[in-house]
Order: sequence, then structure tokens, then C-alpha cells
Amino acid sequence: MRRIKDWLVQFSVLEIAAEGYSASGARKVIVRRFPGWMRIGAVLIAAAFVAYALWALFTDATFFPGSVGVIFVVFAVNVSNVNKIHLTDEVLALAAGWVATKRGHQFKPGRWRLKGAEAAAIGAELARLHNRITITGAPDGPERLRIRERVLLANAQDPLREYLQPVLTATGRDPEPLQVESASHTPGEPWPVLSYPEPEWPMLPMSKERRPS
Repeated sequence: MRRIKDWLVQFSVLEIAAEGYSASGARKVIVRRFPGWMRIGAVLIAAAFVAYALWALFTDATFFPGSVGVIFVVFAVNVSNVNKIHLTDEVLALAAGWVATKRGHQFKPGRWRLKGAEAAAIGAELARLHNRITITGAPDGPERLRIRERVLLANAQDPLREYLQPVLTATGRDPEPLQVESASHTPGEPWPVLSYPEPEWPMLPMSKERRPS
């Protein structure tokens, strides 16, 4: 089994797509994982479908079950979408970008591809951190995002660990205040009025009055 697994993993593919920025300013990075066994399975099903279609054509067979085509279509859709991940954490999106540019090759503008055992390992670690790391007990907001980033950095494993860099918790970065303190106001007192200096209007030069001749 180990040899079969090692043989299948060499056909694994990891695709990383950078699709700009969202309305909130976050990077939009999409990762698609294609394990080796899934790609081999797709090839075998496609070959079986073509062979059956040719057999039905040359033998004048009138029986061609639609379930064969349905199975092929369903499998193809699952192969393309089942392992599609939208990276919502800035630290993971940046790490995927580093992996793409340093380890992958660009096959389309903004799209990179990795193959083999490295692609399988990096894709599995991205999926694990994205799906399984959950934060409980912290209120929603910037502080929760910072806590999640710390947990992601602490739990990252090779070969992805070297590409993860802190974003929200980076040293020297001042966190944004969760709320702005407002000055107190006693009922009955006038509201403070900002004082502005009197405007200085420009002085136009005086012109001599022309007298009628």
C-alpha cells in the first residue's frame, strides 16, 4: 500500500490563483487541490466512458445507460470543486502567494501550479489550517483575528511553516483601537464650540477714480 500511495502522490497538483482584492481590502486567494488518486480516477472513468461509447457505436447497441454519463459528469464536477478553498486569513493568503512564486510555475496570469509530493503536502497543510483551526471564547472583531493568527503561526507545520509570516501581529504594528473614547458631557451645560480665528479678507488695490472730461 505504501508503494501505491507514493506512486499516486506524484500525480498530485496544487493550483493557486490570486484574484485581486475584496471590497474590504483583503486579498482574494483561491487554492485548488487535486490529489493523485483523484486525477488517476478521473482518467480511468473518462477512458471507460469513451471505451463504452465506442463499443456501443460499433456494435449497434441500443442500450446506453444514461447513468454512465451522469457518473462521469458528477465525478468531474467533484474533482474541480471538492477541494476548492477560499483563503480568508491574510497570513495564509500571503503564505500561498509565497509558495506560488517560489515553488510553482505560472501557467496563466495570476495562476500558479505545483506538482508532485510537495504540492500534496503544502495543499494538505493549507487545508488543515484553514478548516480545522477554530477560535472559541473570543469576541468577534480585530482581537479575535489577531488571536487566530497567533494560533495559525503556532500550529503550522512543514513544509508550509517557513512561508508563514505575521501580518496582524507583526512587531511594530500598532493595533487599531477597538473603540474611540468620547468626552463626557453634563446635561445642562452648553456644548463646546470650536473657536476659529477671524478670516482675513484679501485687500484689493485701490484704483484711481476716473473723472468724466
